[in-house]
Amino acid sequence: MRATREPPSRSPRHRRRWWRIALLLLLALPLAAEIYLRVRHGEVLVLQSRPMIYVPDDIQGYRYRPNAEGRLRIPSIDKHVRINSLGYSGPEFSKHKADGVYRVAVLGSSLASGIWLNSDECYPKALQRKLTDSGHPIEVINCSVDGAYRGLAKIRQAHGPVLDLEPDLVLLALNLPILRMCWIRETYSGYVFETGFIGMPEEQIDHNRGELKGMIDAIESRSLLQVLKRSYIARAWSRRLDSQHSEGTFPGWAAALNLTRQKRIHAGGWGAYLTEAETVEVLEWARTEGWRRGSRLMIIANDAETVAFCRKHRFTYAQVEVPDDPGLRHAHDGHLNEAGHDVVADWLVPAVVGMWNKNRQSLESARK
Repeated sequence: MRATREPPSRSPRHRRRWWRIALLLLLALPLAAEIYLRVRHGEVLVLQSRPMIYVPDDIQGYRYRPNAEGRLRIPSIDKHVRINSLGYSGPEFSKHKADGVYRVAVLGSSLASGIWLNSDECYPKALQRKLTDSGHPIEVINCSVDGAYRGLAKIRQAHGPVLDLEPDLVLLALNLPILRMCWIRETYSGYVFETGFIGMPEEQIDHNRGELKGMIDAIESRSLLQVLKRSYIARAWSRRLDSQHSEGTFPGWAAALNLTRQKRIHAGGWGAYLTEAETVEVLEWARTEGWRRGSRLMIIANDAETVAFCRKHRFTYAQVEVPDDPGLRHAHDGHLNEAGHDVVADWLVPAVVGMWNKNRQSLESARK
């Protein structure tokens, strides 16, 4: 009978070598994942920064603070934001228009404000450039304030503060339906958030403000979060959970990590919308006040619903059609890029020149 040979036992040195290989792999995999995420998805997972430029406002919920400035850093955008002395985004302009100049005030939200562009080439500025190049004595001022669903806030602006700037024409960028609420936006410790809306009891707004500030202080005091947010793996994992969570199942650490990375706390629900009859009423209210003070209202209509509404209720409008072309938008958030803004300006030029011609003819007739 042949003797059975036992397998040779592994020496301690051999076992240590395999442990070292296993340990190196254990360290290399996270390092490789970290490098991959930084190179491949670094822009999406960037640590964001918000400019502290917002203050509450009794008319429109919030506005820009005059002469405020700060850094905006979000995916695909990294810029220094500066608000002019009158509290608007863009270059300085006089509160009173010059003699012989036809002044156009643009009232929009994030798109028109130009805040979500790396450059300052938003469509109000592109519109000004095109009108100047064509020799028209028309001044375009940008009175836009960024923020979703600000239709009612913009109408309230068109009825009051913007008319103090003596515009001959107000271009109102409008999307239907219009939210009933004018949200109040504030800033604290690098964060941007909403504390309530116009008409909410002041006690409730104060309570919300206190709760939000307390939450921000608690998040920023958690040293582990401040370490985790430096890791692209942790950022990616929390972002994935954020996109997939359902109410009550989103881990608290992941939610907190997303908040400290994005510096933005969104309002928890948008609420009800104005009916069609109510929308007509508030627009008539703004249009009538404009007429009384020598200004005309023109709605920027960028979809079929708004065009149909304006035709039905006889509101003057400028139709804008931007092709569904990825080359006209930022990949990360869908906002128009500089090329897209230029397309909007091209659509607005003939509408504005047409209103300027009507105004000029009216003035000439009045002199005869």
